[in-house]
Amino acid sequence: MHVDKMINLTIKHAKEIATEVCSSLRENIRTPWYHSQSQQWCILRCTDLYENIGKLYHSSKPYYQEVDEYFTKFAKMKYQEGTPLHELIYAIVMMRRQMWLFTEGKALVETGIDLHNRVETIGKMIHIFDRAIYCVIKNYGELQNKQQ
Repeated sequence: MHVDKMINLTIKHAKEIATEVCSSLRENIRTPWYHSQSQQWCILRCTDLYENIGKLYHSSKPYYQEVDEYFTKFAKMKYQEGTPLHELIYAIVMMRRQMWLFTEGKALVETGIDLHNRVETIGKMIHIFDRAIYCVIKNYGELQNKQQ
């Protein structure tokens, strides 16, 4: 799969992928906070990340700086909304997993180059989501310290 195909599929189908994630979050025993949130609200939040994933992936800055900036804002918004940290981390993991499952289902490996590009893209996406988790935890801690 060409690098841009995975990203383009995610952006093109952002709402569809977000809908799957939100259905899971609103029913999962590990995410009770999301149960009381509307499906539409949840979809909007998830869609925003999926629609911005290309910008994060193709950042002209060292991409981790743009990822840090995006997820610092994301963490502040989620903190202000009252999202419990452990549920937010679980949601981020679910978002990564659903994106991966969706794009893998649409991908064909025809050549060794396709396979190499897929592995490269997946590796970078995992790194972006790992960085997201770090930024969220770091910012939640800072926000909690400010409140004390």
